[in-house]
Amino acid sequence: MIKKSSLLLLILVLSLPLFAISYEIVSLQSTINVDELGYFHIEENYVLNFHERAHGFYRTIPTRYDNNKVKVTQIKVDNKFSVSHQSNDVIIRIGDPDKYVIGEQNYKISYRYDLGYELQKSVEDLLFNIVGTDWDVPLNDVSFIFNMPEPVSTSSIEFAVGTKGSSGTKNLQWSHSGTRIIGAIPYLGPHEAISMKITLKEGYFKERTNWQSLLKAPSLLVSFLLIALAFYWWSRYGKDKDLIVVPNFTLLDEKSPLDVGYLIDQKLDPHDISAMIFYWADKGSLTIIESKKEVTFIKGEDPKASTQIETELFNAFFNSGDGSVVTLKELEKKFYKTYTKFKSKIDRYYSGKRSLNDYKGDLFASITVVLMIIPSIFYSLLLTANSVDVETFIIAIIGFGVSLVPTLMIWQYEKYWYLHSAFKKFFLIVALVIVVAVEFFVVTTITLFFTLLVEDVLFATTLLFGTNLILAFFASHTHRRSEYGHKMLENVLGLKEFIEKVEIGQLKKMIDENPQFYYKMLSYAIVLGLEKKWAKKFNTISLQQPSWYQGSDTLFTAVVMSNLLTKFNSSVAYSTGVSTSGGHSFGGGGSFSAGGGFGGGGGGAW
Repeated sequence: MIKKSSLLLLILVLSLPLFAISYEIVSLQSTINVDELGYFHIEENYVLNFHERAHGFYRTIPTRYDNNKVKVTQIKVDNKFSVSHQSNDVIIRIGDPDKYVIGEQNYKISYRYDLGYELQKSVEDLLFNIVGTDWDVPLNDVSFIFNMPEPVSTSSIEFAVGTKGSSGTKNLQWSHSGTRIIGAIPYLGPHEAISMKITLKEGYFKERTNWQSLLKAPSLLVSFLLIALAFYWWSRYGKDKDLIVVPNFTLLDEKSPLDVGYLIDQKLDPHDISAMIFYWADKGSLTIIESKKEVTFIKGEDPKASTQIETELFNAFFNSGDGSVVTLKELEKKFYKTYTKFKSKIDRYYSGKRSLNDYKGDLFASITVVLMIIPSIFYSLLLTANSVDVETFIIAIIGFGVSLVPTLMIWQYEKYWYLHSAFKKFFLIVALVIVVAVEFFVVTTITLFFTLLVEDVLFATTLLFGTNLILAFFASHTHRRSEYGHKMLENVLGLKEFIEKVEIGQLKKMIDENPQFYYKMLSYAIVLGLEKKWAKKFNTISLQQPSWYQGSDTLFTAVVMSNLLTKFNSSVAYSTGVSTSGGHSFGGGGSFSAGGGFGGGGGGAW
């Protein structure tokens, strides 16, 4: 005996189709006007009867069949609507999400359906779905008018009605006169289509202007002119004087590690702040006390600072504590507010007379970056000029966006170039090549969704990357240092050269003269990323314990210094928080049956 629960479940399952049909399509009238250029101007009038409350009606229009892609543009609806693109469909959603409708409703949709330049030029069989197979409910009282630009013979026209693959005409009534084909059917079941095939004579459609092909030569010319202009600006405003680097352990204007860190890359980094701790310690301005649980800093005498910024930074450092003592944990909680302020303060300090860059060089470097928009626009037009629409704008943005990634990388490489070893420079160049190669592949793949003309995509993408990479290179090198910036960089590179290449014998003499020389240069080695090299040079030289360090380690070795530096850096960083040839069947080759070809689609209630 069947249990009540099982019986109820069976009834529910059998009833699901009834519950799913909450509306019916009372009628559909479709008018399709094909112009001499092969554009389909389509107008669809639907009468829907909603048995339950719904927001409205949606229409899905396919945009891809086999290896062909079309565009749906000029969409108009006599109601509130929105358009979205999902996979290979355009979805027109009609109605108001804040309102409901019930009963009989009329919907009128019009749009242009474009098979594209290549298909229009070589089409032999025009295969079109007047009604598609994607309707989940029956369609009643379906009628259509199909207007061609030039007369076609009745023998050239075929119809197929039914589910996908069907070849009969069922109850379809149709007639033909010259350019007009009229048809009607009283009923179409769910997922049944009306498909039409017209065999066309050669050259039936008037050939369109291939704007995408016409733009190839101008785009090459414009790219050449842009590169020539960027080269001119670089040669006039961006060529730096040759750097004369003399190893030296003294600095002009007694620059602190904070200044040195900024002078070499024009950026304030956490390790620039960390280096100041050892700098102040060497000057007697603080003592470092390290225990297993905490690192504490005790304030000493005020530093004889070369700039007001250093004084403010020193005070802010200890004001993160009680003014005289501060711990690493307290710095993590409070110092980030001060750190972010000092990034803008040091930018302002190195401006005006102390500006590190030449104004004209900066200006023309920025203009060169802006000019990268032009190749991006040509890139988009080379892919979409035969049918300009919103995709043109989207592709242009994609082109400019991907151009900025290698531009920023090149820009950063140029800023930090003097800090890197030969191996690191080689690694960075390889990384740039990999990024560009990946971007090229990704962009090519994405744009193939907009157009399947592989030759056009490869030409446009190659031109985009080739032009904008060259522009990016010139832009980064058009930043010319000012006289002051040139002098300061020479001085800093001289210090870097000394730390890297000073001989052990010379170091021993310096240590004999000044036992604290290791610690004097330590903060500068840190800010230049050379602390390990600097420490290694003293493996065979006896060093005095610094008076400013008290810790569990009996000797202040390179390991102790490295551990401390890691803690300081972490603390500050934590707190800163395809194309084919020959004729085409528009909709594909093979036997003609319902549901094959372009157009069609479906829709439903929402």
